[in-house]
Amino acid sequence: MPGPQGNVIKDYFLRYEETVSNDFVWSKGGKKIDIVNRDIDDWTITFVETGINANIGERLKSVEPLLEGEEMFLANYGDGLSNLDLPKMVD
Repeated sequence: MPGPQGNVIKDYFLRYEETVSNDFVWSKGGKKIDIVNRDIDDWTITFVETGINANIGERLKSVEPLLEGEEMFLANYGDGLSNLDLPKMVD
């Protein structure tokens, strides 16, 4: 993730606020917030600096050692938009 775009992505996850995307119970004047259905408990995200001059293949190859033992790996490189049903791709 070179340049400022990488920092924006990292910052998004570092400041991720579950109450924006999940139901929650707000009580005791805001002193207590209980998330009803958490969405990040099973997330594992590895942020890797691959270098500003690395091409797509070099970037993917550089993270290969980090994927050992992983059941699934998803890479997205681009500004694409799709309604692809990812769970069906696993079957």
